[in-house]
Amino acid sequence: MDYDFIDVAGHSYLLPSHSDSRMERPYRRIANVVTFVGYHKFEADSTIDFHP
Repeated sequence: MDYDFIDVAGHSYLLPSHSDSRMERPYRRIANVVTFVGYHKFEADSTIDFHP
């Protein structure tokens, strides 16, 4: 897993940028390569009011 500083909504965050996993068996090879792109900031606000 590789990490890099990524700009999201005007702030720099240390986030995963690339992953490369490999497994090898005598009869099979498996590779999983992932490049992380398109980061977005998701935000929500909520309010709870308890009026008697």
